[in-house]
Amino acid sequence: VLYSKLIGNPEDWAHTSYFIIEKGKMIARDPTNPTVNDIWLADALVGSRSPAVVHALLGVRKIALGELEAGRKHWVIAKESGPQSGLVVDNLVRLAESIYSDQIPNLFDMITLAIEMYPENGNLYLSRGSYLKKLSRFEEAIVDLKTAEKKFPKSPMINQLLAQCFDELGKSDEAIIQTKIVQRKLNDLNTRERNLAEAMLRRLQ
Repeated sequence: VLYSKLIGNPEDWAHTSYFIIEKGKMIARDPTNPTVNDIWLADALVGSRSPAVVHALLGVRKIALGELEAGRKHWVIAKESGPQSGLVVDNLVRLAESIYSDQIPNLFDMITLAIEMYPENGNLYLSRGSYLKKLSRFEEAIVDLKTAEKKFPKSPMINQLLAQCFDELGKSDEAIIQTKIVQRKLNDLNTRERNLAEAMLRRLQ
């Protein structure tokens, strides 16, 4: 619904939220399939009412194939074509990081380029911090997670990730501090927000 409102004509099926989610998953699952993905995206771009969306997808596609500069060009076009491109890139990157990180070997470069393009987007720092944590690059992860925390000061999830990073580094005092911050932030939330936050925290365990 959000995407259909942002993008425009809801009758243009190729640019509904279903299109973005399903095609984004398809490209992330099989980034090296040249026949289906390239032809489909090229066709989608012709006469598109929302070129920003298609260029965002094309950027992900090219970067997943190791063509960083080609991907950058598509994301530049996407950014110039419409304000919704940042939202689309953000969601595609988060999708790739959370579900398909083991299938995109240059995911770090993808997220880093996204941050260069949209430095104000805190979710991208969170995605890169989470990915760096998966790679056991805890010191680097902490830097990104602290940047994300400044963008989302009420989020206990970020502090939980920080606690885990400090714990892996053997910095128990810092880990305890972050754990206490998690609890304090949970206490500040209303019942609905707390239930959602606790569900997210359970996924991090």
